Amino acid sequence: MLKKFSQNFLLTIIFTLFSVSILYYVLDIKLLFIISLFGLAINLICFAIIFRLNENSIKLLIDLYVLVITSYLFLHALILLYNDVTDIFLWYMTIPLALSVVFSYKKAVILSICILTVTFISVTLLNYSKIAQPILPIFTYSQKNIIKAFTLIGAFNLVLFSTYYIWIKQQMLSPNNSSKEDTNKKNTSEEQRYKNIYTEILIYLKEKEPWKNPDFNISELATLLNTNPSYVSRAINMESDYNFNTLINLFRINYIKEELNRNTNNKYTLMYIYSSAGFKHQSTFNKAFKQIEGITPTQYIQLIQYNE
Repeated sequence: MLKKFSQNFLLTIIFTLFSVSILYYVLDIKLLFIISLFGLAINLICFAIIFRLNENSIKLLIDLYVLVITSYLFLHALILLYNDVTDIFLWYMTIPLALSVVFSYKKAVILSICILTVTFISVTLLNYSKIAQPILPIFTYSQKNIIKAFTLIGAFNLVLFSTYYIWIKQQMLSPNNSSKEDTNKKNTSEEQRYKNIYTEILIYLKEKEPWKNPDFNISELATLLNTNPSYVSRAINMESDYNFNTLINLFRINYIKEELNRNTNNKYTLMYIYSSAGFKHQSTFNKAFKQIEGITPTQYIQLIQYNE
């Protein structure tokens, strides 16, 4: 859900900022036009990056995104409040709603209050000190009304968007809203059997490390656990949301990471390490590593060296 929400949210913001940029260009407010292009560029970059990230990496990106977008809103608020367009705070109403989809409600409220407080104090001090006034544009009456109308429409759309995803989040978390079919599955002995199989799979993979054999497959695992491949596959899918190959690669990648962290004196080559983990080809290893960790093996090694 996080990845889908992030993608759709960025698309909504990109469309909004594109419209805002056109509006400011038509109104001939050059400074706001440049600032809007800056915000548009940031969101386009994030949208391009997010497709290659896993859930954990997306959360890190969101933290960074909040900081950057706060700077954008600060610049926006500075100019609009200088022209007495207090409707800018409608945009800030969308912040706690959007953050509550990703974070807990408590964290979303705290972050929103911090963002609003820092922005308000900074804008007030700058306007009071008159430091920024020489470069700030002054709106005409018609420009103010157009900006107010567009702000109202744009903020309302973002509120609806965020509210929809909050509702989805609540539906997913609420046990009362799960379907009868899902509830019945959880109460059947069949589901318990799959849980037991999955537990046996994890224990066996951890203790015996059969994944070090590059030819290890699901049929072999099923035979070792005295079950059949379809049960093994279904148990993995139900309990982890992975398939067999991804689960095996997860064990391999964790093993490789441990070896890389221990290999500080470069005693072993990267090829030796990933081969000992069960990867036949470097291309397969690179793809699996990037899929699971969100970065390339080379980047991971550079992080280790940097932390040393």
